Amino acid sequence: MLIVLNNGGSPGTAYGVHGLTALAAATAALLLRERPRSPRRVSPNEISHSAAAADCC
Repeated sequence: MLIVLNNGGSPGTAYGVHGLTALAAATAALLLRERPRSPRRVSPNEISHSAAAADCC
């Protein structure tokens, strides 16, 4: 913000740059916080039931 103002920029431009920088930082923080979901574990019971269902027909 101060760089824009010290180089003859308008206060509106300085606030705009400041707002865009804050938005980019918030977006980056949210993206870094996201974690991929781990795959669901399948119990041995589910495996035997699905194999039996496939054999029945």
